[in-house]
Amino acid sequence: FVLPSRYEGLPVVGVEAQANGLPCLLSDKMTRETKMTENAEFLSIDEGIKKWVEAVLGEEINCKRSSLKLENMGFSISERAALMEEFYEKNLNLS
Repeated sequence: FVLPSRYEGLPVVGVEAQANGLPCLLSDKMTRETKMTENAEFLSIDEGIKKWVEAVLGEEINCKRSSLKLENMGFSISERAALMEEFYEKNLNLS
């Protein structure tokens, strides 16, 4: 996954890519909080397209399934879905 953006804060798509175990090459213009796993690396956007192409074609990023690590950080989809269901049932008087 490659995201060579010049203007980004915390791109959710980068977090989602890491959660799915993709190796990620991210612009150095993004907040450092974007890197949630070992699968992500930052590269200067000012390096030019040649450096980005070399990184994509030649550099192997350690790619491990990261969903368990993210779950342990509080990003469990099943846990969050249960909390949302409980919230709506309570507030819509469905229970």
